[in-house]
Amino acid sequence: MLVFLSSLNLLWCQSDVDTQFASANALYESGNLEEAIKTYESLAVTYGNRQLEYNLANSYYRTGQIPKAILHYERALRYAPENEDVIYNLNRARLQTVDKMESEDSNRFSQWWKSKLMHVGADSWANISILLAILTLALAALFLFGKSAMRRFGFSAGFATLVLCFICFWFSLSAKSAQLATSEAIILTAKVEVMSAPNDSAKELFILHEGSKVSVLRESDAWMEIKLSNGEVGWLKSSDMEII
Repeated sequence: MLVFLSSLNLLWCQSDVDTQFASANALYESGNLEEAIKTYESLAVTYGNRQLEYNLANSYYRTGQIPKAILHYERALRYAPENEDVIYNLNRARLQTVDKMESEDSNRFSQWWKSKLMHVGADSWANISILLAILTLALAALFLFGKSAMRRFGFSAGFATLVLCFICFWFSLSAKSAQLATSEAIILTAKVEVMSAPNDSAKELFILHEGSKVSVLRESDAWMEIKLSNGEVGWLKSSDMEII
């Protein structure tokens, strides 16, 4: 019963999310981009997917906020690494940045994982697991109250759907974990000095501009050690960037 009530609650929450997403889309289509961004951002805190991040990136792009647009195009790309629309718009936004850097794509397994597993999306896997949980409950009722042949069917089919439910739930957690377990960030400050150590008095190594993509190696208090695609390494304040 607890699982059933939880499933109904999750389905109701998803319906509310869909309503808010449709509202944000209507604001975007009407040209009310600032309000659309607020609604998209509030949804993205908890419910991320390719379409939401893509629409949010487009909203930022149309308002001239290129670094934020790049950030959310990159996030959309994590959900759908092979999506041509996302790739095209991301490259178009990158052309407007000062620092021209080649993107790295060395982890082929990671790309395969994203394209095959995250193509469905963490939320979709979760919804499938909810539906399977409800079906499992129905089959359990058939096992408890059905006749002999139907009881056997209820037990076998119920066991199978329960296993599939746990598998889909694991896929959902894995997709969400893959999305969040990132080591890359986008520079959001117009111009930043990259230092040789995590303090303001350290030697300046080089300068980066907004929209640049960096790899994050480690964190120390309010600083992060970053690495560029050309191999250069240095320290930046965490407040100057946002993790993808």
